[in-house]
Formats: sequence, C-alpha cells, structure tokens
Amino acid sequence: MVVIDDAGQVIRPALLWNDVRSGAAGRALITELGGPGRWAEQTGSVPTASFTVTKLRWLAEHDRTPPPAPRACCCHTTG
Repeated sequence: MVVIDDAGQVIRPALLWNDVRSGAAGRALITELGGPGRWAEQTGSVPTASFTVTKLRWLAEHDRTPPPAPRACCCHTTG
C-alpha cells in the first residue's frame, strides 16, 4: 500500500502485504464489527494483517508523518 498526497507524491514508506504490524488492528476491527462471523457475513471475508483495511487502521494509529494529509492509498495487484 502506497499513500499519496494531493499532488500524487508518495508521503510515507509503503506497507507491503507481508508487513504484519497491523495484526492487532485487524483483531480490533473484527471485534468492533461483532466478530469474524459478522465480518464474513457483511464483507465476504475476515481481515488479517495483509488486508488493506487493517493497514489503514494501523497507519491512522501509528503514522506520525506531518501534513500534508494522505489523499489516497494505492494497492497494486497482479494476476
């Protein structure tokens, strides 16, 4: 996941799929929505540390990058 600003410039180092720092964020998100069954029912999957949603939560809680604020995150998939 690459976070960019309004000008399309990268504003922090990328968070790769295999970066597991967001594991606790994933567990918190699962609890907040009502458990893994509720996640599966509502979204079709249960988040793990490799999911973008957990990385976004981790970023919101831990990133201390000064402004400008993130404009978007870009995730590249192959296949």
